[in-house]
Amino acid sequence: MAGNEHRKPGVSERDVIEICQAYNALDTSLAQQPADLSETVGAFLVRTSYEQFSYQQSHFEEISRLGALFETVEELETEILDRGLIERVLGCSLEQFVVAGFVLATSTQANTGFFDPDWPALREGRHAIDLHFSIDTVRRIFEQQFLADFEQIRVAARKAEQSDVRLRHHEFNPLVSRPFVTLPDGSHIAPQPHFVFQRLSPAALYYAAVEALDAEEANAFTRDIRLLCENYVGRQLRLIPNATVLPEIRYDDDQLSVDWFVIFDELVVLVEVKSTRMSQLARMGGNKLNEDVKRSLGKAYKQVARTDQLLTDGHAAFADVPADRPRIAIIATPEPYWHANSPFLAELLPQPAIPTSVSSLRALERLVDVLRAVGGPAPLTNVHEDPDRRTWNLENALPDLQTEKNPILDMAWRRFPFPTGDS
Repeated sequence: MAGNEHRKPGVSERDVIEICQAYNALDTSLAQQPADLSETVGAFLVRTSYEQFSYQQSHFEEISRLGALFETVEELETEILDRGLIERVLGCSLEQFVVAGFVLATSTQANTGFFDPDWPALREGRHAIDLHFSIDTVRRIFEQQFLADFEQIRVAARKAEQSDVRLRHHEFNPLVSRPFVTLPDGSHIAPQPHFVFQRLSPAALYYAAVEALDAEEANAFTRDIRLLCENYVGRQLRLIPNATVLPEIRYDDDQLSVDWFVIFDELVVLVEVKSTRMSQLARMGGNKLNEDVKRSLGKAYKQVARTDQLLTDGHAAFADVPADRPRIAIIATPEPYWHANSPFLAELLPQPAIPTSVSSLRALERLVDVLRAVGGPAPLTNVHEDPDRRTWNLENALPDLQTEKNPILDMAWRRFPFPTGDS
């Protein structure tokens, strides 16, 4: 929080206390009925997490993952997803979109939320961005993908509007998809500059595509995204030293196991990828939360249980996976399912057949980095053996080690032609 010439200078401690008190005093029609799921601690934690935690995500990982996920799209047998479809959705290549968005985000941060494509500094001088990346391209992408007027914002807000005014602060914010708005004087401002960076994430591209495609195409695109996520998880797992990584196993003609097996000398890790996302109503902590958790994580738990039983039974198709050592499972999701490992959400899920952690792709990347640093599965085993830490988000439960940059994310970042400002 900060002031400028249009506001009171500075923010006092009293201001912060009053803001927190005002937030805590907000009424909500959720949690009004004792039998309602929204009354539970788990629903409260989910509701609060989706309001706050997204602002704490690292920009580097989100932007890099966007490039890394789609790096291999032409090598996979997708239904409709290719670079041509991405250009159709964005109106430009993925690389142009990310670099233009990065220019917008960093410029906005340095100018109290404002951006003007006609600023002379963008085109003139030895450090001008136009020397490295076309400002005309930035302007086009800005106007097509990032900018809205007041009426467009109002229309988008009405689509997500809740009839109960006490739920308004849980609604979808239209600025997430269009971070800039044009003011009456013609200037452009991003009221929340973080949303400009957030637009450069895999989740933002997914929702932009679903909105731009018809229903049949959107369903095919969603299936293709799952394929991309499975492939990406496998690429990350193969970075782990002293481990053998096997893909899913087909058995009994047309049945499939979990997506990946990571085999250590002392442990086998079953990895199932689920690309389904939690709906806005579920993120609000309403009764939809129960349905969404069972639809996505519940199915993954059952898949883990089936595969674990097949290994226990010694099914011939699984001969390459050792059955003589302990097994644990990871359920990987593109976006965080906050508190999915806590006992407050566990009551919505089947009893796990083996110790199981739900992990976002970011948490999985961190796990890979930690295992690369120590050379074995001990950090993961320690999490599952600790009755407290195994209920945390996996990324927070892992030891606080200094690790090298994730090679896949680092290379993806380096491939983007970001302007350096050097002459």
